[in-house]
Amino acid sequence: MVANISIICPGCADGVRVRIAVGHESVQRFYVVCPRCDSALRCQLTTDADTGVLLGLEVDDRPATQLGWVESPVVNVFADLPIDPAALSMEQPGGSPFLMHLHHLGEPFHAWLSNRGAFEGLVRESWRDVSRWWGFYVKCDWNRFDHHARKYWRDDWPTNPTALDRHDAIHRALEVTFAPVMVKRGFVAWKLALVAPRPDTNWKAAAAFAGAWADDDVAKAQAELFGVLDQFVQQRWNWYPGLVVGLYEELGVGFDPSWRITRDDFRDLRDLFAVTFERSHQYLPALMSLDNSFRLGDPNLYPDRTVRTRSSMQTMRSVDREKVIGLYECWGPEIVGILDRHLRNAIAHSTADHDLITGRIVAPKLDLTYPEFVAKVANAIQVPLLLLEVFKYVRILQESRVESNRQGD
Repeated sequence: MVANISIICPGCADGVRVRIAVGHESVQRFYVVCPRCDSALRCQLTTDADTGVLLGLEVDDRPATQLGWVESPVVNVFADLPIDPAALSMEQPGGSPFLMHLHHLGEPFHAWLSNRGAFEGLVRESWRDVSRWWGFYVKCDWNRFDHHARKYWRDDWPTNPTALDRHDAIHRALEVTFAPVMVKRGFVAWKLALVAPRPDTNWKAAAAFAGAWADDDVAKAQAELFGVLDQFVQQRWNWYPGLVVGLYEELGVGFDPSWRITRDDFRDLRDLFAVTFERSHQYLPALMSLDNSFRLGDPNLYPDRTVRTRSSMQTMRSVDREKVIGLYECWGPEIVGILDRHLRNAIAHSTADHDLITGRIVAPKLDLTYPEFVAKVANAIQVPLLLLEVFKYVRILQESRVESNRQGD
């Protein structure tokens, strides 16, 4: 649904026609830059979530002064698509953001819209259930876990599930949920590189590495990493527009740096990127140790043939840790790029902000548009997903070791 509303700009008192694509949020926050006086107007549209009826529009925290139909420049507002701010009428190129992206991206844009709709449907329908189910998984409460697994997978859930069935089921549910919004397919390649069977895979060393983990520490890691995913779900409308930017990058199609995202969620996204960075760096040593065990037969032996303990890796400065991460050719350099330390440091500065007039991030030693920033945040979701895979294998290896010892007795 698109709402055409003519308002009076409180800066210049002239009329501005705002063309708002109404999203799924009952309260939709956005900003408009007046094409006459360049005033940045923070707006809030309230709608009935069930009927789509418009209930009210505020401009700068006051009820908007609305006009009848007036001949005035048109400002596009889309909750989930970047717009071209230079297009001030539907007749101009970029006047319809939907048609503009369809023209540049073609069929992959249609596929993206379908995937994003699938993700939105999944999280609205079942994310709370998956979160509760995950809690039973972390606590090894298998009776309640199996009850929720049976509801989620229905006929696919076995009568007498094995431990491997349980690990696979909950992680498969996470992948099914998040796969539609992984525009860049790094996660799939990283996962295969980590666990793909090879003749020299040292399962005995990997089992020994897993056995060194206390159950409480594994549960803590799984709970904290899942907490990051939960924050991504709660903030999904903040980063949806970044997926479109990522699609341009993935297809090698030029994204115009003058395009804007008509939302200002900078502070929330800054915090989301920060927690993703910190949690990922906290548990990346486990990923490296598991890979070392598989490939080199020793969790503390790294690809450069240097011995480093897990505790030393955890206390290492992030600038030094990322140099070690980069040693892993199959996933290291990509993860270092995604967990952009320079970005993390720049946006943590107290003066960092989103300049609504220019559409850029204002921060020390940072040259980045707001759409590029949102795309970086959206892409970061892949790292905690990979780290949860690591702890899945830690638990599987622990249980396999216990079972082997039991059979040996």
